[in-house]
Amino acid sequence: MTGWTDERIPIGVLPSPGEALDSWCERYAHRLRTHTVDFADYLGLPHTSVRRMVRRLTEGELELLERRTGVGAEQLRAMTLEAFDGSLVRITGQTRRLTAPANWRFYGTTSRYCPACLADNGGRWQLHWRLGWTFACTRHRLLLLERCPRCGKHPPVLSGGNHRMLSRPQACRSLTERDGRGTRCGYPLTEAPAVSLAEGGAVLLSQASVNAHVIAEHRSAAARERAGELSHLGRRALRNIGTRPEVVPPIARDIITACGGELLAGAAAMEIHDARNVAIGTTLAAIATDPEHPLREDVFAWICLAPDREVGELREHPTRYLPNWKSAGPRVIKRILAASDSQLTLKARLRYGTATAEPAEPYLSETDITVRASKTPGMLWPSWTLRLLPPKSPHQPRIAGLRRACASLMLIPGGPAGHRQAARIMGNPHFRSNLEALLAFVDIDHICSTLSHLRARARHARGADRLRTPPSPIRRRDESVAPRRERPLAHLQEPGHPAVPTSPPLPAALAAAAATARGRPAARQPRTRLDTPLRLPDAPGDPRLPRRAGAPQPRRPPHHRRAGDVGAASTLARQHRSAPTARRHPHRARPRPADPQLHRP
Repeated sequence: MTGWTDERIPIGVLPSPGEALDSWCERYAHRLRTHTVDFADYLGLPHTSVRRMVRRLTEGELELLERRTGVGAEQLRAMTLEAFDGSLVRITGQTRRLTAPANWRFYGTTSRYCPACLADNGGRWQLHWRLGWTFACTRHRLLLLERCPRCGKHPPVLSGGNHRMLSRPQACRSLTERDGRGTRCGYPLTEAPAVSLAEGGAVLLSQASVNAHVIAEHRSAAARERAGELSHLGRRALRNIGTRPEVVPPIARDIITACGGELLAGAAAMEIHDARNVAIGTTLAAIATDPEHPLREDVFAWICLAPDREVGELREHPTRYLPNWKSAGPRVIKRILAASDSQLTLKARLRYGTATAEPAEPYLSETDITVRASKTPGMLWPSWTLRLLPPKSPHQPRIAGLRRACASLMLIPGGPAGHRQAARIMGNPHFRSNLEALLAFVDIDHICSTLSHLRARARHARGADRLRTPPSPIRRRDESVAPRRERPLAHLQEPGHPAVPTSPPLPAALAAAAATARGRPAARQPRTRLDTPLRLPDAPGDPRLPRRAGAPQPRRPPHHRRAGDVGAASTLARQHRSAPTARRHPHRARPRPADPQLHRP
């Protein structure tokens, strides 16, 4: 309350915690022995509707109410629906009209109520009763009511009009006869019969979860995602109850009975969002998304059931209907994709990652696919090729074509590219025959090795998108076996494992000498673009490389100490360096030595 002023009303009425603004105005008017219209005129708001004020207050209304009643501005705002605008309700600009919200369509013009709460607090209507997500009273374990048991109308919170005032604020204020005399219903709402809910039951647990994760944190992204899941799955559950009641699972029948009725065929089909339907739909959706509930998968399969399909049978080509599930959120879409893995083709399984633990919708553009192609070799690395091949095969596979097909398929996960586009980007003109070579050894339908193959491929493709620099052009050449020092690449490691550092190779002469000393022929050294290993600044390395200005010269060890670490290869290398070699002109034969007889003095 603010300080006392000359304009303040001498008699004050304090608002209760959680009370709505129109309920407080009605109690204030009842305290002054008048009705709400005259009370608003007395405050200086003759052309203002209190029903609009409970949605959002203007600056002029807020300043006037604070000055005349002594209630603070923050407390007045907390009594309106302004805090929930954009998340749980939608209020237009100047007109302050309520439009359909994103989830349960409860417009807030009327209010639900709990008879026990009205009896305890003396007729104070709570603000959260106007939210579509509130369907049960967790304090009294009752299902909220929406209509008067006598007249069948939504009981208004305000009396309104130039009519006589009711002596009891808890009575129904609905007009029964429009004869100009203002005859009211007058039924005591505190005595209205309500459905009692079992303590610890599924309905009360779902209402408690909604209060904690949807209403309390309605501005967070997690709350919006959770609200989308419960609302979308709940509406589909109500639709299945109304259209096909013969396939309703037993747990859904138990929830319908707990909410006080039989199957609502017509009402559920039209998606009437009263308290009972919202309670049934939200509870079933909460069970379908509860990872610890034993009937979670059965309820989810029934909710995803199409009107013309049997239980557990999905539509043909389920990816076509993914846009209809956008409002359900990524977690629900992930479960739908995982359940439809057996019905998808190789391209769809790769694109959506249904064989992996994290299936999702395509998230990359054509530009991202081009960037991925620049970081992908022309043929799959040998180590990854060995992971894909079966342990035993009846005949020798075409390894080169298989590796080219795998490299092209790596452009499909998470992007819009197809088989032909991926082969064109990778420069593979024989993709069809290469793909046939791949399918000849790997089954894509029901074999576990295929699922592991696709999972590893999708995980590697997604990890390659995070590389900062493209791989060396050496890995893009068409060779069947890559050099040993090129295999330990950082992006081939499993997630969470560090990259394996590679040591610089020995010079060609030392490697050949060491191999000859061991009695084995020297391996052919592949040509590389870089003949000498690079060296970090201020690190010992090849003295032929330029050093940074100001860097100290490394201390060279004695000759006998430097040669003792290599063994036989170092001895052969010293002999090779000490032997004189005659230089030959590149364009003509070696010149003969001069004849001393031709040059006599």
